[in-house]
Amino acid sequence: MYQIKLDVFEGPFDLLLDLIGKQKVDIYDVPIAKITEEYLQYLRRMKELNLEVASEFILMAVTLIEIKAASLLPAPEEPEKDEIAPQEARELLIARLIEYKKFKNAAAEFAQRTYQYGHIYSREAPLEERFAELQPDFLKDIILLDLVRIYQRIVLEAPRLDFSHMGPIAISVEERTEKVLERLKWSRRFTFRELISDCENKIEIIVTFLAILELFRSGTIYLDQSETFGELRVELIA
Repeated sequence: MYQIKLDVFEGPFDLLLDLIGKQKVDIYDVPIAKITEEYLQYLRRMKELNLEVASEFILMAVTLIEIKAASLLPAPEEPEKDEIAPQEARELLIARLIEYKKFKNAAAEFAQRTYQYGHIYSREAPLEERFAELQPDFLKDIILLDLVRIYQRIVLEAPRLDFSHMGPIAISVEERTEKVLERLKWSRRFTFRELISDCENKIEIIVTFLAILELFRSGTIYLDQSETFGELRVELIA
């Protein structure tokens, strides 16, 4: 007489990850046929021990068998529109496995940190008297009126900057759009560098770029850039 000990898995994806780990293969190169056989063997051992097999495990077994069977059969000449190809079904399963592994690893990291910081206790007892005397009392002999006087002195004596002579830069995307259109109607083709040649500050350059994007979105202009970070060409569409 012998006993069979089965590991407890939280779900079918947990079991699949364990089987893939035992195969020592990359998760992207899962051998469906081999994994399917080992998965079914695990379910058979559960039945031999009179353990109830959850429906999610059975559903995963059906999915694995379908993928395996479809990969062995010849592909139809005209597959139906709603039918998923075997390779696509396999890639979908692997994608779900990868997402499950991400959350599983994150949960394990949180559990490790919970265990680690669960053994750290903050000091609740006050400092001993001999150490407490070493800490200076900054508010000793200070009354509320003294704090008010200090605050008023800081506020009144602090240097102030006068910004009244500075006004905001008055430029809008609409105004810049009209100006860009006027230049394009005159020559029909400019580079972005040429369109910002009259800009006096960064704000005007940014607004010009937004105006170009708005014109492109409305289908008024055509943009072309032959290489990454290359010269951006703007052309008016007839």
